[in-house]
Amino acid sequence: MGSNPITFGELVNACLNNPGFFHALQDNPAQAITEAGYEATPLVIESLKHLDYNAIRKVFHACDPTSAPMC
Repeated sequence: MGSNPITFGELVNACLNNPGFFHALQDNPAQAITEAGYEATPLVIESLKHLDYNAIRKVFHACDPTSAPMC
């Protein structure tokens, strides 16, 4: 693993600005992060595997129902 893993802010920014990235995280977080040009620690990858993506969609739409590149 490299010395500069993805930060939470970078992860959120990538989800908001790259519609395919959010969806790819659900299928294969490690591959999605690598293909987007980032690195991630094993803990981040494992956490993303257990994330409730439907809950994230609901919160996102509740906060800003007018723009949704992520969902």
